[in-house]
Amino acid sequence: MKRWIPEWWAKKTTRALTYGWLVITLLADGCYLLGIEWGSFELYQFGKYLWASSIVLSGPMAVALTLCFIVLRKKERPQNTQGKDPEGLERRELFLKMALLPPVLAGAASFGGLVRANMSPTLHEVEVVFPHLPPALEGLRILQVTDAHLGPFIGLDSIDDAVEALDGTRVDIVAITGDFADHLRLAKPAIERLASLKPTHGVFFSMGNHEYYHPEGKVRATLDSLGVQTLVNSGTALNIDDATLYLGGADDPARTQEEEVPFLLASTEKALNGMPSDAFSLLLSHRPRGFDAAQKFNVDLTLSGHTHGYQVGLFGQSVAESFAAGTYPRGLYQSGASQLYTSTGLGHWFPFRLGCDREAAVIVLRRAKLNA
Repeated sequence: MKRWIPEWWAKKTTRALTYGWLVITLLADGCYLLGIEWGSFELYQFGKYLWASSIVLSGPMAVALTLCFIVLRKKERPQNTQGKDPEGLERRELFLKMALLPPVLAGAASFGGLVRANMSPTLHEVEVVFPHLPPALEGLRILQVTDAHLGPFIGLDSIDDAVEALDGTRVDIVAITGDFADHLRLAKPAIERLASLKPTHGVFFSMGNHEYYHPEGKVRATLDSLGVQTLVNSGTALNIDDATLYLGGADDPARTQEEEVPFLLASTEKALNGMPSDAFSLLLSHRPRGFDAAQKFNVDLTLSGHTHGYQVGLFGQSVAESFAAGTYPRGLYQSGASQLYTSTGLGHWFPFRLGCDREAAVIVLRRAKLNA
């Protein structure tokens, strides 16, 4: 190794990678946060690009740093080993070789996560069972699209994939639960593609935090022009045969920068105001923490996103499941008579997915069979 990696190169590379990594990370965080604070979408996007690049390149960089470390440690080894413990020297050699294993694995994981992030989203069908579901709502199919983040990393082809996967099947409701289009110009063609499914009862939209990173009112105006029913602190009752399905939409605290839990509680209460007492209730809440509020108001089903499942999963669960109690990061949850489905999302924060694929979810309502 000494012959093909000179000592001077190892030292300079170590310094350059370390300082360069620090500068890129700080710059990415600064642009990302300032873009949100100042309402500058361009600055936010630049920070997102930098952030994604730093994450994806972390594995290869770790390998390079470890190689440089090994070269420098070998150089410091005394040349005269006479009288030294040969077993100790062998253990040191083994340690230096084993030191390469973690960064190599990290590099492989980075590459694997990048590949998975760029694969087509899956169409995940989820049956949700309710013992009190009105018979008229049995088999109702709700396509949930959330966190598409259409823009630099996710294109319209992801929407096309979901639409094509549903070709020939019935869709009753399209529910979009926020963070739909980072590039707002993509919202119109994306909505048109979803509308081509001809959902029986229409397309409904609840606001996510990214909707408020655009100029105020611009997202709402775009959705209204497309005939989308946007639910912000409001709801609507759908009469389906002899049953009533009430759709409510919670707002997102990014609009006011208020604390998440009390904001969602107040927003959910407003969204359910005027709901018929005999209605089956469906709440669209971008943030899964809205499920806490939904339980207080006996909402039957809540659909959420926001977390992306933290983009890393193990055995079908988010890696955050064990230490982020109460955040409902991924999948189906139940508390009493209320249920929640948190989708992993059609898009992502940055192009990395490991054990947590992108998805569009088809929620199918089922009525529990009573024991004879």
